[in-house]
Amino acid sequence: MDLKIKILLVLSLFLVAGCTGGNNVGPLSQNYFEGYDGLEIEFIESKNPLTVYERTPIPLSILVSNDGALDIGINNSGKLSFTYDDFYLGYNEEDPLFNEVIMLHGKSYFYPEGEKSIVILPSFQSKVVKGPREEPETTLYVNLCYPYKTLLLEEVCIDMTSVTHDAREQVCAFEDLSFSDQGAPLAITSIEVEMQPIGQGVRPVFVVHVENKGSGALLSPVPEDKIHEACDVQYLQRANWSTVKVSAILSNDTLTCYPETMKLIGGKGFTRCMSTIPQYSAALNYYSPLRVQLDYVYTTSISKDIKIERTINYDLESLPLGECNYWEVKIGGVCIDKCSFCSSNPTNQECLNLNVPQKASCSCTPEECIINQMAGNDDVCLQDTSLCQDPYFCCISE
Repeated sequence: MDLKIKILLVLSLFLVAGCTGGNNVGPLSQNYFEGYDGLEIEFIESKNPLTVYERTPIPLSILVSNDGALDIGINNSGKLSFTYDDFYLGYNEEDPLFNEVIMLHGKSYFYPEGEKSIVILPSFQSKVVKGPREEPETTLYVNLCYPYKTLLLEEVCIDMTSVTHDAREQVCAFEDLSFSDQGAPLAITSIEVEMQPIGQGVRPVFVVHVENKGSGALLSPVPEDKIHEACDVQYLQRANWSTVKVSAILSNDTLTCYPETMKLIGGKGFTRCMSTIPQYSAALNYYSPLRVQLDYVYTTSISKDIKIERTINYDLESLPLGECNYWEVKIGGVCIDKCSFCSSNPTNQECLNLNVPQKASCSCTPEECIINQMAGNDDVCLQDTSLCQDPYFCCISE
């Protein structure tokens, strides 16, 4: 053989060995179903509070990232919304540059880190400062709602030894399973496995444990044919927040899960899934594929503090003796906030159009209102700045 050809062959072998050696993980072997994230949002601007003048535009933009393993597309898109105090801020709801719909690819061979997008928020603008405060501060919340799925694929052992008593060496034995993450904010953390003897066979039963390990809150799942409007109907389903739909398949057997729609308490919950086949029969133990899927609607939120400076130095005098603030009413010579007064006197002329619930008080901050709503608690906040002294809102807790 020609010497040059021999040299080229030797060099080729070294190159192949160099390319295949080591512990590097290529895109084809990388596990994309890991981590606790789904869609994540963050302000691109500095995290410090913004300071603006009255009647000034507030340009803001956010970075939206799909850090999970599920694609968010046209049939399961996410939706942006805002919570703010309209006493201090306003925005153009028909801003042509703003798109509230979010569609991003999840982690995959083509998007190893998931897809990201910059979203320019609509043109918020500060309003004229009313009242005696020289530099009021308010908070703008950006909320992202999106439907998502968690998928777990695992082999389980169908253990027949309780009915066959076969002395031969078995290929496997059933055992409980533990997991950490599946590339989604809701994680299947463990599965308890049971093999219930029935006649000459067994019935597999799986207790599936689920935990919210993401940074947001769980809303209410929707039927598959309504997934395109999953975020629009959430406020009609508030009583079902913090719930997730569970489905499971063992080989080709669709399991029955009870409850099928599971409510998480303290961020955790479990359901029991069992076979619809009367019994599994075999001479020896064997492995079977188990597929567990969680369907849910998730929301995450970020906030930006905004300080508003006056453009005109008003001559602010204290209220005349005996006069009340705009958020108060005078009863028996005493100024009482409208929230407390109207809660006890809903038929009074001052309260007819305010719809203040009973036992309400000025006890909630804007942050507490949005957090309670996201968590699915029973707190009800009236975001009306004419009922309480800034920065508090009128609310009731059952």
